[in-house]
Amino acid sequence: MPWPFSDRVKETCTDTGAAPLLLAGAAPFAFITFSSVYADGDLFSYCIQMAGPDWEVGVGHMLVGSLVRDTIQASSNGNLVVNFPVGDKTVFNTF
Repeated sequence: MPWPFSDRVKETCTDTGAAPLLLAGAAPFAFITFSSVYADGDLFSYCIQMAGPDWEVGVGHMLVGSLVRDTIQASSNGNLVVNFPVGDKTVFNTF
């Protein structure tokens, strides 16, 4: 699987749970979507954050518009997958 990287990849998300998260489109101010850079199956590092205490950093891949969270590297849930509650989230790529 390729491991491409691109700047300014940032999307919004309102999906919930610990399963793959459906991404909702590019964040405001000229950001781009994950699907414009990554093909299904491409691996990349990501960060998910909320306004509250929930956050997650890991390695994932895209699958039909959803972020599949393969390996959790750090999180607000003791470095395990976060079961995200209802609320706005920001998802962006990172090193």
